[in-house]
Amino acid sequence: MKKLKPYLVTFAVCAAFTISLLSAYGVFEQTDKVEVIKNLSDSFIVPGIMALGLGLLFFGTNGGAFDMLAFGVIKLFDVLKKDLTKVKYRDFYEYKQSREGKKREFLYLVLVGLLFLVVGLIFTFIYDGMV
Repeated sequence: MKKLKPYLVTFAVCAAFTISLLSAYGVFEQTDKVEVIKNLSDSFIVPGIMALGLGLLFFGTNGGAFDMLAFGVIKLFDVLKKDLTKVKYRDFYEYKQSREGKKREFLYLVLVGLLFLVVGLIFTFIYDGMV
């Protein structure tokens, strides 16, 4: 159950976002089938791309793509401290060593995002066939 929890939470958040988009589009009051399918497509694609994009950002972060930027921001805030002897990391190597075991899971975001994206694309193909 512990490994399933991130998938369920991500799915629930994406589903809630989809329902809120559907509500904002007024799908529950619409009678035109073409318009409903178009709005279903949009409402599934948006949270799918957001979850997938966040998962890919985590993937890049795990690979070290943003380490130098994060270290630079930390050093910038270190300069603003009153006591410069109490800095957290002396150099980039020390920062990289501290980050070595801190990898974030990202597969749940990618898979749930792909699921919502595929459902949205299916609705898009249905919409294209109707128009």
